[in-house]
Amino acid sequence: MLLEVAHNAGVITNQEYAEFQNAGYMGLYGGLTVDDIHERKKLKDNEKILDFMGSTELIANLLKNTKEENNEIISNNAWSN
Repeated sequence: MLLEVAHNAGVITNQEYAEFQNAGYMGLYGGLTVDDIHERKKLKDNEKILDFMGSTELIANLLKNTKEENNEIISNNAWSN
C-alpha cells in the first residue's frame, strides 16, 4: 500500500522511491539517512534496516506508514459517501 501512496505522490523511478524511503527513515531517526543507519547499526550492504529493528522501531515505522496511507485516503476523499 505504501508503494501505491508513493506512486500516487509522483514517485515513479527506483531512484525516486529510494529517496522517498530515505526521507521516511530520516523522519524516524532524527535526520539520519539510510547510510547513516546502516553505519550506526553496523549492517552489511545486503542487510535491510527493517530486519534489524527493535520492537519500538518497528512500531514507529508501522505508524509512519499507516499515517502516510491514511493521508492518501483522506486526500482522495475515500471516506465521504
